[in-house]
Amino acid sequence: MLHLRDLIAVEGAHGTGKTSISKLLVRSLQSKGRRSLYTREPHVHSLTKVMTQLSTTGTRGPIALACLVAADRFLHLVQIRDSISQGFTVVTDRYVTSSFVYQVIDGLPFGLIRQINSFAPEPELKIYLKAPYRVRVKRLKEKINTRPHDFFLTDRALLREQRLYDTVINREAKSTRCLIIDATQPVRECADQAVRFVIRSTEK
Repeated sequence: MLHLRDLIAVEGAHGTGKTSISKLLVRSLQSKGRRSLYTREPHVHSLTKVMTQLSTTGTRGPIALACLVAADRFLHLVQIRDSISQGFTVVTDRYVTSSFVYQVIDGLPFGLIRQINSFAPEPELKIYLKAPYRVRVKRLKEKINTRPHDFFLTDRALLREQRLYDTVINREAKSTRCLIIDATQPVRECADQAVRFVIRSTEK
């Protein structure tokens, strides 16, 4: 499998603090003299509204959503590669692992998801954030209340999300390219662990 050098993917279930930790990681790398930037998926703003519609309980479209997410990722990778070519380390908040988790929750077979995303290279490094279901739900309370029709924020989906991410994390736990962080810790401590891992793993 092709790996894209200088791409770092931060992955984890809803409520694990991916966005805060990813942004802190980038700021910390920048403070150490590394040209770094934060990005996220979904990436293309014009596609986000349609993705939201396809994730709503009344208008779900699993195959359409999977293809749209892949299209968004294809366009995202164009920008990522351009940034890397300019000497940046790119930290993405979600990447391919998210598709394998959420599209499986949406009822699609693993093989189809893999085929749709076959163009996407592996990141150089992966950082997985892990937190118990009860902690995540407590953190997500406001989001759940404001998005009551989001299929992926239903109790059933959140529970399955937990199991699927736990499976992925257990499978990749021994890889030297992966770091697993206990996301019940303060955000700063999580980010500091991520920084140490990135610097250690990318030393020339």
